[in-house]
Amino acid sequence: MKLKKVGISGLGLVFFVLITLHCSLIYSADNLPTGSIVPGFKITGPGSPQTKAYLGINDEKLFSLLQVKTKLTLVEFFDVFCPVCQKNAPLLNRVYNLFKDDKNLGKDIKMIGLGLGTQPEDLPAYKKAFKVEFPLFADPKKEIQKLLRVQGVPLTVLLDKNGKVLMSHPGAIGNFDGFVSEIKKNYQGR
Repeated sequence: MKLKKVGISGLGLVFFVLITLHCSLIYSADNLPTGSIVPGFKITGPGSPQTKAYLGINDEKLFSLLQVKTKLTLVEFFDVFCPVCQKNAPLLNRVYNLFKDDKNLGKDIKMIGLGLGTQPEDLPAYKKAFKVEFPLFADPKKEIQKLLRVQGVPLTVLLDKNGKVLMSHPGAIGNFDGFVSEIKKNYQGR
């Protein structure tokens, strides 16, 4: 049987390929396209007092993106085991810090990460390993993923305060400056 000939390193390679394929599934045209409206959904949290203050959320067990006190919300859909998501994490930290340190952008653009299929207990290790400063939330049963029909991660979307998709960026961030410019272009006039 050929399976017996596959060693631990072979199984590791197979596992890596499967995880990589999961992370980089081909995105269909209807995967949160620009101009669409994101249906309402609830996120467990916001948790810490710092997260509540950052998002402007009252002490609630569940909240929606429409409750976030900001003009625009940048949402990163990710999976803690996705190598492409892990590669994006430092770039998203740069985006977060760039906006946070800007007088206007800091109050007008908020950022969250939503771990699809991620268990809440896996988030602290991910935050620590990749020094993620923006709030992360879990979608352990993939309910939000199914509702929004997110077909692969990473996927970064920029939403206005009404849930309209202004920008949808699937996959790795290849051009950091172009990515930030696109966000700023959508911010102008809001």
